[in-house]
Amino acid sequence: MVGHDDIGIVTNITSIISKENGITLRSIGIESNDGLFAGTLTVMLSDTGRWKL
Repeated sequence: MVGHDDIGIVTNITSIISKENGITLRSIGIESNDGLFAGTLTVMLSDTGRWKL
């Protein structure tokens, strides 16, 4: 994902994911440069039929 770098962006992203049932955040990598962030998330889904992939 790519977005506008902001204080607390990682906390906001992980908070949203943690509130979802059936999703486990396995890893997160974020880099910031010139006001933008780029990151990758690895998640585990308990039921892939529930999510549009």
